This record gives sequence, structure tokens and C-alpha cells, in this order.
Amino acid sequence: MPRTAKDAITLALQEKVTRDPNVGQGNGMWGLSELVLNNGGLLRIISSEAGIQFNSGDVSDIPLSQCLYLGSKNACTLVDFQLDYHSKIDIDGILSGMVDIWMEDHETDAGKVSFSLAQEANGTGTRQAAERLRNMILNAYNEKKCKIIIDFEGINFLSSSFADELLGKLLVEFGLINFMQIFELVNISSSNKVIINRSVQQRMAQIYYDETISLPED
Repeated sequence: MPRTAKDAITLALQEKVTRDPNVGQGNGMWGLSELVLNNGGLLRIISSEAGIQFNSGDVSDIPLSQCLYLGSKNACTLVDFQLDYHSKIDIDGILSGMVDIWMEDHETDAGKVSFSLAQEANGTGTRQAAERLRNMILNAYNEKKCKIIIDFEGINFLSSSFADELLGKLLVEFGLINFMQIFELVNISSSNKVIINRSVQQRMAQIYYDETISLPED
């Protein structure tokens, strides 16, 4: 627990501190500071009675009289960052490092990549939530080309729409054999198994229909 406001700001700029995997997979204040510092820009953070400034890599305290300061009792934080548009940013280098860190958080000791629906999905009732998770899983597979674990532990309810958008569309994209080789589904409740089986069966029936049955010509 930080003792002072300055300690809190310094802690917030460390890697993984302000990233909550239950909410999203951003890179927090650390990611912002990496971008600004790579560009040689300016970053100011004022919180409570403390302020810190990063200017072209140099770190210094900010006198509160020289910045927008709403007082320690208002419990707010101001983040001001400025980029130098004359200077290039090594986006590829920065983002590749961030991706590696994200991947490390999801890798198992066996070299697989594991996704927990309870932590990663923004609910399991809508197609939008499933689409977001499916894109995340596809990005991980394209990056690592390894076995993907989809963990249903703690999931009591799974809508048929979510199951179809996530698993049904993965089945269509990879095909049945590749799907079985790439994806490992674990900790599925008996009720969710029924929903998943039905979604997969419907998708397989649709694939068969599309591939073998053609509409009569006029």
C-alpha cells in the first residue's frame, strides 16, 4: 500500500499495476508512459497533493502552483500527455513487447494459452461479448500457433447465442478436425454442455447443408 500520493503515482506507472484482467486487457499507465517516453513527449500526473512530470525522459516533481490542481480533498487525478508529432514512435517495438507480456499472463507451464471465461468475458449472455472473446482467442492463436484452453470454471449460465458466436464460429473457421486439435474445453457444467452441444450440432448441420445441398436453379 503506497504511503504517499507520490508513491501511489510511481506505483501506478509500473507494469501491470493498473491493468485489471477482470475488466480488460489494456496496459494501463505503464503502457501510456512507454509510448510517451519513446516519442520524447511530455507526461504529467497530478493526484492528491503530488505531481510528477516526465519530459524527454527526465523525471521531476511538479510544483502544484504550476499546474491544474483541484485540492487533495476532491480525490481526483489529472493525466496530461503530449506527443511530439515531429518524432516517430516505434509502435511495432512497443506493442510487440506489450503482446509478449499479455501472452505470458495466459501461458501455462505446458506451453498452452488458457482463457478463463469468468475473467476474460464481459458476461456470457450476448453475441457481442462472445465476439470480443473470440477475436482475443484468434489473435492469441495466430501469435503462438499452440493449443488453446477455454476454461468454463465458474460459469453457471451460457446463452445459446454466446455459445454459437464463440464456439460455433470457431468450428466453422477451423473445421471439425482442426477445432478438436487446437481447442481444449475444460470445466463445463452439465447444463452448459447441453447448450454447447446443441450450438455445435446446428453449426455442423449448416456446414453440411451449405456444402452438399444447392438451391434449384430458376
